[in-house]
Amino acid sequence: MPKQVWNVAQRRYEMVPDGIQVAGTSFTDGQVIASKINHFVTGKVRDATRAAAVNAMIADCFSTSTWKEVADEVIARVKAMMPSKNTWEGKNGFREFSQVTANQRAALKNLIDNDNPSPGHDRGAHATNPMRQVGALSEIREYDLTAAQEGRVVRITKNGVKAFYVSVHHAAATYQYYLVIQGDKPVLRGAIDAVNQVPLP
Repeated sequence: MPKQVWNVAQRRYEMVPDGIQVAGTSFTDGQVIASKINHFVTGKVRDATRAAAVNAMIADCFSTSTWKEVADEVIARVKAMMPSKNTWEGKNGFREFSQVTANQRAALKNLIDNDNPSPGHDRGAHATNPMRQVGALSEIREYDLTAAQEGRVVRITKNGVKAFYVSVHHAAATYQYYLVIQGDKPVLRGAIDAVNQVPLP
């Protein structure tokens, strides 16, 4: 229900929205709201991200007529929270997935979507951080993108999120790291909401 607030100037109580309003009923308990929209967002939004979006909607006194519209707003807010490509920028910038050499794209797509670099190979741990920003990374691995060991991609994992960096050159000391993007969005996998996982063609 809306809550009563004393209006000093009018010297009377007024009813104001409180929390999320659905068809005129107020909801302020995040767990209750989560249970109402869970079947709309399961598999699309992680619990922690959903909770952050719901809490923001409670603070904003979001109002609508259906729970589906509440879920749609949660998804819209999660999409708006998508990490920027600039946060993950490679040392040499960005490269669209479509700009990766055609014979290397299959292995790159397989690695990104299936965690398998075939027909390329896993070269193991890599010593160099491919990101422009310095930060705590939990894993840096390098992969060949063809059976003939042509093309390289370095996958980093940071806070559970995986980003992918292709290198045009990979002779000694000539690596050039470009973050793989698709349609100007970073191609990320791992602990990121499904609605923010940019699909590859």
